[in-house]
Amino acid sequence: MTGLPSIQNLCLYDNLNLPLFPTQSDEQILFACCPFAGPIAISIPSKSPNSSMIGIYMQNGAQIASINASNALYLFWTKCLKLIVINNVGRVLLYDALGKLLKTSTMGEETLSVGLSDAKTFSYSNETGLIIINKSGHFFVVNSVTTPLLWRILSDSRNLVTCWTVITSCIKPTRVLLCSKNSFLIGEQETCSFQPCNFPWAKTEGQYIKMELDNDQCQLLLLHDSKIMQLIDVEVDDFQCLKQIKLEFNGEIGQIFWCGKSSFAVEQKLESSNNLFIYSLEGTSGSDQTENMENTFNSTFSFSSDARFNTDIDGVRVFTRRSTSLLLPIQDASKSVLGLGSNEPGALLYGSAVKLEQKSHASYEFIRSINPEDMNIAVDQCLSVAAHHFDSKLQKQLLKAASIGMRRCQRPYDADKFVRICRLLRVLNALRLMGIPLTFTQLEELSPASIVDRLVVLGHWPMAVKLCEFLEINSKEGVYKVIAHWCLAMMTTFKEQNRDSESANAHKIAELAQRLISRLHQYPAISYADVAEMASRQGLPALAEILLDLETNVSRQVTAMLKLKQLEKALQRAGQSQQPDLMHLVLRHLRSNMSGLEVEMLLSKAPQALSIYQSEIRDEAPDRLLALYEQSDDFIRQALLYLNKAEQSSADVFDSSKTTEFLFKAEKALKNMKETQTAQLIGENAQLIIENFGTSLSHLSVRDTFIWAVEHDELAIMDQLRKQHRLVDKQVFLWTIEGFARAGKWQQLEQYARSRKSPIGFLSIIELCTKYGDKNLATRFMDKLTGYEEQVRAYLIMNEIKKAATLAAEKIDLTMLQLIRRRVPPSSQQWTEVTKIIENLGRTK
Repeated sequence: MTGLPSIQNLCLYDNLNLPLFPTQSDEQILFACCPFAGPIAISIPSKSPNSSMIGIYMQNGAQIASINASNALYLFWTKCLKLIVINNVGRVLLYDALGKLLKTSTMGEETLSVGLSDAKTFSYSNETGLIIINKSGHFFVVNSVTTPLLWRILSDSRNLVTCWTVITSCIKPTRVLLCSKNSFLIGEQETCSFQPCNFPWAKTEGQYIKMELDNDQCQLLLLHDSKIMQLIDVEVDDFQCLKQIKLEFNGEIGQIFWCGKSSFAVEQKLESSNNLFIYSLEGTSGSDQTENMENTFNSTFSFSSDARFNTDIDGVRVFTRRSTSLLLPIQDASKSVLGLGSNEPGALLYGSAVKLEQKSHASYEFIRSINPEDMNIAVDQCLSVAAHHFDSKLQKQLLKAASIGMRRCQRPYDADKFVRICRLLRVLNALRLMGIPLTFTQLEELSPASIVDRLVVLGHWPMAVKLCEFLEINSKEGVYKVIAHWCLAMMTTFKEQNRDSESANAHKIAELAQRLISRLHQYPAISYADVAEMASRQGLPALAEILLDLETNVSRQVTAMLKLKQLEKALQRAGQSQQPDLMHLVLRHLRSNMSGLEVEMLLSKAPQALSIYQSEIRDEAPDRLLALYEQSDDFIRQALLYLNKAEQSSADVFDSSKTTEFLFKAEKALKNMKETQTAQLIGENAQLIIENFGTSLSHLSVRDTFIWAVEHDELAIMDQLRKQHRLVDKQVFLWTIEGFARAGKWQQLEQYARSRKSPIGFLSIIELCTKYGDKNLATRFMDKLTGYEEQVRAYLIMNEIKKAATLAAEKIDLTMLQLIRRRVPPSSQQWTEVTKIIENLGRTK
């Protein structure tokens, strides 16, 4: 585009009265501007020695806060609208945009003792870092002023630092680059010391006096005192020189600034004015040789001597006493659409819209001169220019032109893009009226959600809510977040206003609650419990109680009550809810935060909760449960508990004393509740146990105990012994037969033996029957013996010697006969009979 400079000077606000001009020649006025069109801070010396008044202003000149400070030496802003005030000994005070002190820290004990020499801020990820040089020449750094973690780099105090900066990266540690005349050194967070760097492009004569890093931490402007500006690529390890530019002007050089990504500005300080010389970085790459110097001087802008400058991501902001301006590079799309004599599609489309507004038939000629295939390009150009322009009238013309072009595109144009630009322009224009002159580029960098956060910090609640709704930001991250911050601000303000009074008036608390409720009522999804917790943290328990009563989600309400230590109300509300899970939640909280006695005292007022509590501790702590019953004179539960214990202790077959003890206690509890008949029945049972099982079995073996249980028909004891001692079938069968035999229960013995297969055979049964006196039953079992030898042994067990000998003779078993004869005395009749049988057998052979 010919006839237009590549940098435009936009006057954003005029007729201001910013206190930038010193009233006395020796006055030092400190100035700082927040990035992304944020507030500005101006420090003016006050009448008190070493003190100053810091005013915080919007960029339209409206003052929003003031701060009293002492020995303030530097002012900075973070990206998130926090003001950093540093005094002469390195004490750092962090304020919000409304002047509230948030944090106080120091830059090390050494700095406190020796004092501060220089300071700068830098971007570190999404945080703002701070670095200082103390008067000993050492560097102290924090990567985040909100969560300061101090580290340092030691420097040789003999090195005269002429310029320095901080370089950050997402893949490398924080680095400090400094220059001592023409010697470069670099220090890292990990090494904490400086190492010399030999750059081939470094000048060997003179000294470097200024350096400025760009917003992306990629390129560095390096100014030599010979007025040569070098552009350095700091992303590569050896720092390459991309370009050298010769500065052609006279006078003292002030600061240097980046003006967008493709140009920079140099401040020239004069007595009556401050000039900014703009140089372009576009064109062919330069060399580090002086004979290949480029002169890319672009334009000059002159301002009053009180002008203050600040770099933003896409331009330079200029503040004077009377006005606020913005130096912006002109977009290529603007040159194409608004340039004189431009034949670009966007220019023709814009011309058509202007002619149509003038009701001129030439509008159709402009439209027909656009190639149909280029209509999409024309619409894109018009929308881009509208987005980056500050004049609302021109914005409307360009949007109208884009609207005309959209209807004539061969391919359907994305209407969402048009709607998005219209929405963002409405947001930008509204913000600019409030003193937040954001550019479209800055808005894209911040995102709408960040804009809402900035409005919240500045206290523009209605605007923040409208912005969330207009841009359709997610409710949780948008409107609900804004309302939560508004509630917190209302509580904080109320607390500050009633700081002197010992307790806030109940009427005032009710008024504040009504104000909060009237706003929260519009957003049903916002939890009153969350706001109540916030009120409790602010030391307003009465307000928290009012808000908590309005919570509709019972689970959330009970949880909040527990957090706020409203335990009795939480217990009551959980009981009313008829939700067992809530009741268990309350009980777990009480048991983990209170002693057992305190829990029981509290639960005594809630019978339902007490019942659940008792069921929980029944197995865990039965003694504690009994104490609860005794404490509440609950005799029926005492009796049931004792009966249950008696039943459990009855399994102990060795000692029945515990069983009878529990039964007598149950009897006493029943008597206390006037249940005479039941008590009498329990007492009689206890006496029966004493009579029947008075003898302790603790001295008996397992075998003897089992046999005793068979004798007394104690099937439960038999089963317990079998399981507890893992008795095998042979043991159980044999001991059962012996128990029946010992008790004389011959019918049960015969029935038991014949009803199942004997794992021990029948010889042992015959022996037990014979032993305990029923020889007839033993004889009846002889038919179960199938072996000849077993039959002989059975007759011998029953003392039927003759029958045994006769059976052996039938088998012609002389050896067995001799064995039989040895079992009887020689003088007995049985011996004689066996001898005759042997002799007869011998004669037969």
